[in-house]
Amino acid sequence: MLQNTLEPYASDLMTYAETAIFLKTSESSIRRFLQNDPTFPTPIRMGQRVVRFSKTKLEEWLELQSECA
Repeated sequence: MLQNTLEPYASDLMTYAETAIFLKTSESSIRRFLQNDPTFPTPIRMGQRVVRFSKTKLEEWLELQSECA
């Protein structure tokens, strides 16, 4: 049942590696963002060891970062 509810969002969800490529940074930098930047999008926990990031939320965060700079 969970699979069907997430299906419309599947193309929006990215792994740590995909997120790192999207943000042009490293996976360890993403972990630092999560620890140190309260505005960084919270990952979506899909299981005990499965975490995904919303591309839409990351795009919004990037836009916010460019506005603040």
